[in-house]
Amino acid sequence: MARIRRFVRRVRRNRGATEIKPTIAPPRSIGSRLGIFLFHPITHIRHSWFTRRGRRSLRKFDSDRQLEHVEEAIADFRLAVALLPTNHYIRATSLDQLSAAIRTRYDQTGKIEDVDEEISFHKEALQLRPVGDEDRAKSLNNLGKIIRVRFEMLGQNEDLEESIAYARQALPLTLTDKKERIRSLGSLGGALATRFEHAGNMEDLETAIGYFNEMLKLQALDHPGRPGSLSDLANAMRTRFRETGDVEDLEKAVEFGRDAVKACPSADPESPLIMGNLASTLLTRFTQTGSMSDLEESILLNRQALTMQPPGHPDRPLTLGNLPVAILFRFGETGKIDDLEDCIQLLRESLELFPEGHADRAMALSNLSSAIMARFRHSGRTEDLDEGIQILRETLSLLAEDHPYRAEAMMNLAAAIVHRFDVTQDLDVLDEAIGLDKQTLDFLTQDHTYRPAVMQNYAEALKKRFVLSGEANDLDEAITLNEGALKSWPSGHPEHCSSLKELALTFLQRFEHGGNKADLDDANRYVLAAERELPTDHPKHTEIRVALASVLLKLHCEDASNRDISEAFNYLESATNHAPASIKARFTAALEWIHSARKYNHPSLTQAYAQALALLTRFLISTPSVELQHKFLRSTATIPKTLASDAAAAAIDAGHLDVAVEFLEQGRTILWSEMRNFRPPLELLREVNSAFADELKDLTSQLEHQATSIEEKFASNESPVPLEVRQKNYRILSEQLDELLKRIRNLDGFSDFLKTVPFQCILMDRFLNIGVHQPLRYLNKFI
Repeated sequence: MARIRRFVRRVRRNRGATEIKPTIAPPRSIGSRLGIFLFHPITHIRHSWFTRRGRRSLRKFDSDRQLEHVEEAIADFRLAVALLPTNHYIRATSLDQLSAAIRTRYDQTGKIEDVDEEISFHKEALQLRPVGDEDRAKSLNNLGKIIRVRFEMLGQNEDLEESIAYARQALPLTLTDKKERIRSLGSLGGALATRFEHAGNMEDLETAIGYFNEMLKLQALDHPGRPGSLSDLANAMRTRFRETGDVEDLEKAVEFGRDAVKACPSADPESPLIMGNLASTLLTRFTQTGSMSDLEESILLNRQALTMQPPGHPDRPLTLGNLPVAILFRFGETGKIDDLEDCIQLLRESLELFPEGHADRAMALSNLSSAIMARFRHSGRTEDLDEGIQILRETLSLLAEDHPYRAEAMMNLAAAIVHRFDVTQDLDVLDEAIGLDKQTLDFLTQDHTYRPAVMQNYAEALKKRFVLSGEANDLDEAITLNEGALKSWPSGHPEHCSSLKELALTFLQRFEHGGNKADLDDANRYVLAAERELPTDHPKHTEIRVALASVLLKLHCEDASNRDISEAFNYLESATNHAPASIKARFTAALEWIHSARKYNHPSLTQAYAQALALLTRFLISTPSVELQHKFLRSTATIPKTLASDAAAAAIDAGHLDVAVEFLEQGRTILWSEMRNFRPPLELLREVNSAFADELKDLTSQLEHQATSIEEKFASNESPVPLEVRQKNYRILSEQLDELLKRIRNLDGFSDFLKTVPFQCILMDRFLNIGVHQPLRYLNKFI
């Protein structure tokens, strides 16, 4: 202010002698010239002083990122604008500076009020730059860009069209202005790419890519806007890949995205957004190739971006939405519970950004419920089930009757309630789930994508109710629903085969209830169709073979003279030994084999027990915690508590006393795992070679998780990788496990690791005084 006072004194001393001209650019129009005469020299100095102070405040913000400096800059720029007449030619420039400061505040706070105010200032600046003004293109670009920001916030199509219109007006005005042409190309290209995302017109996308390419050609390698241009082009190429499937587009998108991140200074405010864009592109490539390195890099980039977006940053919700998705995908591949915990924590933080009344709260709740239900399926914790159901109920309450996501929310809630029924066996709970399935089906159109899945879920719930109530109408309705689902799935779709299998089992169930031979014939017809349709290396072939064996055994009972029972047991054996399937599914098949062999007095009973005990050992090693191992072992619905002694009894009946001893020893290893001081095989291995133990635990967990997720209907929620890629990865993991087991069995004392210990070794190791050839004395002593 002292400088202003000195200037005023100098003006007064020289009044009438020398005209003091304001240090401003010459006027460019008559209206502007009039403004000069209305603009007092002292006012000019005040305007310049406020402008310089505002710029200094913005530089301070660039240095320490303190929002108070932005507020100071905005206040100074407001004062500078207020000093200018409404028709003064530099008012437009002052409005641009004020708008830029407000935009900086918006970048930190995300308030819509800042966007609306910036739009009004840019519109005023545009009016001050009529057709022919050299800065008119600048105003048009500024206006188009900020209106597109409002569209991205509110989703009003009028804003997007207005943004495109302003950008189109600007482009022809920039032929001789390289700097402004770059801005025009970026603004129009971005708006057209956005319109493609909402309208799907490929011409918009192709035009946008052309503009982005031209923009890059005009930018030097060190141009400050080049990282953003590269990132925009990468996003457009990724979008075109999703539409056309051209892998070259995806590879170029990754290349451009990497170049963008490399060229962008870490202090650049656009840096986290550019890193997030590359992370999304890498995640897209992961979904095509299953490359874990792409997934890991995507997670790392998103984490780095999040650290650069403190709470309150307008782009933080975007990163908080993308990072959990990538982490959930990694859980889908590895089954590591830490990833699921991390994902849930991030989704909870994301939910806090969408308080009650926010338009996006329902979607945030839906994402959180998906992760919590995934943890329930993984760990079986009823607390997760209860919370998942509670969140799904809130989600549904926030969605209007005609909301496009309401059907999905209803379907997810019904599925979660069925899980609760599986825990409680409460018929009222199951009735609620069935009611929701019926409402969902009534809500969906005949050609809706979710309709066949809802029909399958509805049918499964009715079959569960039939088991409790014995109401035959439930089975009849379940068959009708399964037939409808089968017609809805195209042939070759993975769920088409599942529908065939479920339809076969439902007909078999109705045959067992009513004894109608036609139902049994239909069951046989559908299960044979399922076997023919499903590739033999698919994990779900275990379920198909068990179903086929069940039908064949029933057919044998109906007409033993024309049916060889051995065919059914061949299917049970192959189901148990089907390597691509999960250990749990194979163990379940082994139990079915045991049950059928006992019922039909088949000589393969001892072999079935041997497979069941071996698979149970493998399954317990892959189970993530001792608590879950104990829970599984105590579950009488899943595993007989007398499995080992039953196996020994079957071996004795068959005259194989040494095998009976081996079964008892194996059962001691498995079923006594809750005893104090007992050391299971993995713990014994860890004492000798902890690296082998950790690698074994990791490999078996990954194999089990991948096989299980493929078998589940909605595994795609956790892993979007194509089935053929996942099966290839599964085979690679299996080979790694086989190689690891060879190395473990080369260790001293581990030659029979995870194998049935031969009777002679048992006696030599523990009971030398009994004698090598006296298994009966061992059995009398320890049974």
